[in-house]
Amino acid sequence: MSGKAFSPRGHTKFHADGSLDAEWTAKNINAQIEAGVDGIITCGSLGGSSTLSLEEKREVLKIA
Repeated sequence: MSGKAFSPRGHTKFHADGSLDAEWTAKNINAQIEAGVDGIITCGSLGGSSTLSLEEKREVLKIA
């Protein structure tokens, strides 16, 4: 990557009932890691920070 760091945001997936889809979220984060990213931004600005409970945020961080 020519000496530049790349840290995309991690997508947080939810089930139809609004609960966290931990399996899909883990698959997404792992795919990004396998692609060679330098870091992942979790619980970011596209709704995760305001819609996730504290426990869900902790779960996402454990997954990452």
